[in-house]
Amino acid sequence: MLSLDEQEKLHKFYIGLELDFKLCGLDNIYQYFPEKPSEGLRAIIKIDSLLQINYLSDSFNSQLPTLKQDITIIPYIESRLKQVQNIHLKTKYLHLIYAITKDNRYLDKCITSYKEVLNEYYESYEQRYNIVDFEEVLTTMIELSKKDKEQKRQMVIFVKNYLKSPKTPNRIKTIIIEILQQTNILPTQECTEIPEIAINLASLELDKNFTEKNLLIGLHFANKIQNYKIAKQINEALGDYEYSNIIAFEKGNQNLAIPLMNKEVYKRIVNYYGAAHQTAKMNKALLELKENDQHIIIPKLTVKIPVKNQNEKNRLIKQYLDRLIQENSSQICLRLCMGGNQLLFIPQDKINASVEESEKRFYYTQFMQSVVVDVNGNDRIVDNTEHLRYEYYRTALSITLGFIRQYLTATISSKKLSYSKLSKFLLNKTFFGYPLEIIRNEKIISYSWLQVIDIGVKEFFKQFAKAMRSQDADWRFTIEFLSLKFEGILRDIVSLSGENIVKQNRKGEIESCLLDDLLRTDIIQHTFDEEDIMLFYYTLTHKGLNIRNNVAHCFYKPQDYYADQALLVLLCILRLVKFIPSDALSKK
Repeated sequence: MLSLDEQEKLHKFYIGLELDFKLCGLDNIYQYFPEKPSEGLRAIIKIDSLLQINYLSDSFNSQLPTLKQDITIIPYIESRLKQVQNIHLKTKYLHLIYAITKDNRYLDKCITSYKEVLNEYYESYEQRYNIVDFEEVLTTMIELSKKDKEQKRQMVIFVKNYLKSPKTPNRIKTIIIEILQQTNILPTQECTEIPEIAINLASLELDKNFTEKNLLIGLHFANKIQNYKIAKQINEALGDYEYSNIIAFEKGNQNLAIPLMNKEVYKRIVNYYGAAHQTAKMNKALLELKENDQHIIIPKLTVKIPVKNQNEKNRLIKQYLDRLIQENSSQICLRLCMGGNQLLFIPQDKINASVEESEKRFYYTQFMQSVVVDVNGNDRIVDNTEHLRYEYYRTALSITLGFIRQYLTATISSKKLSYSKLSKFLLNKTFFGYPLEIIRNEKIISYSWLQVIDIGVKEFFKQFAKAMRSQDADWRFTIEFLSLKFEGILRDIVSLSGENIVKQNRKGEIESCLLDDLLRTDIIQHTFDEEDIMLFYYTLTHKGLNIRNNVAHCFYKPQDYYADQALLVLLCILRLVKFIPSDALSKK
């Protein structure tokens, strides 16, 4: 039993919560806690300390086993629900009791209560102010609705009514469609109106940041519903928008950062116009990019890395790896596809700078010839600069591949990455799942790029799992299968973009373009960056490992196949997701 004094303190505590508690905006409910509460009073109010925790968070979920064992919690919350009038406080209590019990009776009441809170934030909203509160509540509601099929169906209707209402402010509509994208609650068939809504919101927006946000959301949904006509329209609008980010630069300007920033903007403009099939606009942007590049001056910097020993270097790499593996499965798959310096690929400008520095220091090499020896022992004279570039790349790549092996091991072990997860990502989030057709013997043959490479990728994961268990892995099938399929997909890319995949030889005969020819085409050079192209050349052509040729002509013996070859070929395949088939953009 509480004393009269303790009862009075508890009463004041409840009054404070009743008057001031908000789902959003109450930073610290401990301000209402009595000073030096007795053990009995502390036992009561400790339950209320849970009110300021996010019940969807991992930190709360980690507490659930302990909370479920506390038989006092549910009766306490139920008694409090009979007393409180504050809708925010009531909602939080209902969410807490549902989180502990998983009883759908409380789920229904909880979502209904959240709707009241959401309406309160909606009614008090003024467009010039932020809408964080509305966003937080709606996100929570949607995540809760996923727990029950009927609740999810009702939530879709509820949210779409907000979008359809002419009374809903534009900024709130933007937040709603952004949440729909993040939560992925809408079935594909329910998304058909979203791109048009996003385009309209973008056209009415005065804040260019929100203009871009709406367009990017619209592009996401246009691709999701495979309305490539609208996708093309949005890509063009994004290209037009990016011009607003170009900073005027006059010759003689000392601000060296401006051309560098403009370069990145122009690259985005070119990509957007390319995806929109706006050739004239893309070519104009390419000319402007070339002009901008003339103003770029990169000062030579000497950076001392504060790593005194290998142990410290390993510690830093592990620290970075630990951050990466916290990402979800889709992000992990995307990172493997995109590559870049976040997977420790060395940027090409650094490789080129190292080559230039070496040629200056060792000037006498210009009087010498570089010779490379292929897998069969044949000599071939190569350009000194080119040879040096690939030697630097090979050295840097050994570090990169070591890191990626660690990355794969960690993500596979945590079950965030697997063949099924990667193939699902490729199927649903890239154009590897897009249906293609060819006519052969007057018959239409349908296929997708995922179908072209699937068993090779599956075999890679199988053999990598063996390697993780310190078992002997056999990389022959993966390397042979995927290296040849890369050229096939590359040929499709060139063909779909309208460029030639055949050429006339010296005898006047028509023959298929080979890998080197395909890599030199405009579409490949425009779609992929320098790092991508370097990876392709090094892995698959005579400039590097020449894996495709060695496989095709059966030069490799069983001992010549190893894990890094398989990994490189897989990375080459995955990098091709950057391309969007041109015929897809012309179809609804």
